[in-house]
Amino acid sequence: GGNWFLAWSRGCPVGLVAAIAEDGRPDERHLVAMWVEPERRGSGAAAALMKTVCEWARVDGAASVTLWVADGNLRARRFYERLGFRSTGERQPLPSAPEISEERMHRPLAPMTGRSGSDPR
Repeated sequence: GGNWFLAWSRGCPVGLVAAIAEDGRPDERHLVAMWVEPERRGSGAAAALMKTVCEWARVDGAASVTLWVADGNLRARRFYERLGFRSTGERQPLPSAPEISEERMHRPLAPMTGRSGSDPR
């Protein structure tokens, strides 16, 4: 389930992002998948995907977007921090590898202003 968005280059998908509405958190949308082809990392595809999913979340009525980032994934953590995500202090074992911990991050979204195409920050 959730909402999926793809990044395309020359007719081929090169990245994706997915987010869901979480039970019990009506004002949040939770990023559950983010991936960009290794050759496309640093190209702006990831930032465009995040802008798209944050705009979708804002239009869908969310006040914020959350995600989990694994310990040791410094490139991803720095990327999310550049986009305004901050640590919530909440931690848990990574579901796919419980020996690794992950931390929840949160980014508030600007309220709807009535202008279309506005920046979701």
